[in-house]
This record gives sequence, C-alpha cells and structure tokens, in this order.
Amino acid sequence: MQGWTTRRLGAMTAALMLCLACRADPGLDAFAAGEYEQAYQLWSEQLDLSPASPELNYRLGLLYDKGLGTAEDSTRATVHYLNAADQGYLPAMFKLGAIMARQENYKQALKWWRQAAEAGLPEAQYNLGTLYLEGKGVKADVVVAGQWFKKAARTAMEKLGQLKKAPSKPLVSDQAAPSAKNIKREAGSGAGK
Repeated sequence: MQGWTTRRLGAMTAALMLCLACRADPGLDAFAAGEYEQAYQLWSEQLDLSPASPELNYRLGLLYDKGLGTAEDSTRATVHYLNAADQGYLPAMFKLGAIMARQENYKQALKWWRQAAEAGLPEAQYNLGTLYLEGKGVKADVVVAGQWFKKAARTAMEKLGQLKKAPSKPLVSDQAAPSAKNIKREAGSGAGK
C-alpha cells in the first residue's frame, strides 16, 4: 500500500510546484529550486502572519511529512494538515489519509480519503477504492471498490477535459518554472491542489 501512496505523493508534489509556481512566492521559488530550508523559513514566517492559511499549513505539513528543510515529524505534519483540512483544503485531507495509512490506521485513512473523495479528488477516490478492495479499515467489498475506481477514472477524465478546453497560456514564468531535474527528484518522494 505504501508504494502507491508514494507514487501519488510524487505526482502531487510536481503538481504543487507547477500549479503554484506562477504565484509570486519566494518560498515556492525556493521549494522549486530544491532549497527546502529556505522554503521552510519563508513559509513559517508567512504562517506567523496568516495562521489560518490552508495553503501555508499544507506546504509546511508537506515539509514536515517528508523531512524537507526540517526534521521529518509526522506529528507536526499532521497538525498542519489538520489545520488546512478543517478549512476544506482537499490536498490536506488526502495527505492526512496517507499519513494514517502509513501508520496502518485505516479507519482514519478511510475518513479523510472519503471526505476528499466525496468532494471530487480523484486520487482520494482511487485510494478509497483500494481500501475497500483490500478490506483495510472497512469490510472488503469488490463492488464498492469498483464504484470508487470508476468514479476516480471518470473524475480524472473530466478534469483532463477541462484542462484541454482551458485557454492556452503558460503555467509558470521562466524564472519560477521548476527544472525537470527537481520535478523528477521530488516525484520519487514528495502533493498539490
């Protein structure tokens, strides 16, 4: 189970870098450049000014979760993810499910992935299907698992269709664009909106 959550995490980290890099954010620029200590410092300072920010809580949670720029600390990661999830931030709900699954607390993983899945996050829909398929945190049910897998595929295809219809414009500026090397490195270990 840990293998598929790691792959999802890598893809989500790349998405985070690509989707958010277009904003003027020195912390995000530092993250994209692999300067995680600087990103940690900048985002911590920003969070002191905006403690309710779901995005900043999520970003710091990601750093603690993976030990990027700070010591790995799943307790602190969980606190930051909870702060963001309590405000409806879907990536944080997804990450809470991943932390709970790593700790083999499948009932809590089910709770968080269900919330994100019902809100339309295809990665959470897929993971929820996997829990039903494997009978982790819930009675195994191949039919329900298949329904979640089908929903995940349908939701992902709808989102892909929306992307194809969107006007063509650069996602990031040349200065803020993460290098392929950084994305590849993070894809192996690192989530996004």
